[in-house]
Amino acid sequence: MKRITLLFCTLLLSTALFAQTAEESDEIQYQHEYEDSVQFIYSQNQEGDQYIRISLSPEFPLFLGNPFSDGKMKTGGMANLGYHYFFTPTLAFGLDFSFAFHPTIGGNIFNAIPILATITYQPTYKNFEFPLTLGIGFAWETYGNQTYWPGFVARPQAGVHYRVNQNWSLGGDLTYTFMPQLLKLYGKADKNFVGQFLSIDIVARYYF
Repeated sequence: MKRITLLFCTLLLSTALFAQTAEESDEIQYQHEYEDSVQFIYSQNQEGDQYIRISLSPEFPLFLGNPFSDGKMKTGGMANLGYHYFFTPTLAFGLDFSFAFHPTIGGNIFNAIPILATITYQPTYKNFEFPLTLGIGFAWETYGNQTYWPGFVARPQAGVHYRVNQNWSLGGDLTYTFMPQLLKLYGKADKNFVGQFLSIDIVARYYF
């Protein structure tokens, strides 16, 4: 009788262990099948990412049919500080503050402080970023003792940047700035002037 009871207990224990092993094996197999079926997509930027854009650049006046400077404005410079927020992995909105200056042959200085709302589309390839940006806004402009406000500003940009690490990228942008002065609208002159500038920006961006 004792032998039958011992045999029965051994059989029952073996059955329980086998069932547990089979259950664990099925769970591991299901986990592998699930991991094989899921595709993990890596994106350089995610929704909610932010970055600060800092740039310095020489700025060249364009004189083709441009009475704004009458050929007397010299090459100047521009500094820019901007904040940008990614609403999707490739689309960011932001705000840029710039300061630009140009000396003239007459010894005066033309200054401009543009404030722009921007939209940026940024595709990426590995560590390379290709931002395409359009900024629209207004500028405070001064020349000699004269002040012009608000001056309309449109600024498209195209660049190539390299993502050095998770937080920093370095690169360059080519920027065109369109700044008309509608003096006839304000009754200050008998004609309007149009400012057109091209700059080559050295850019650092901090992501957080």
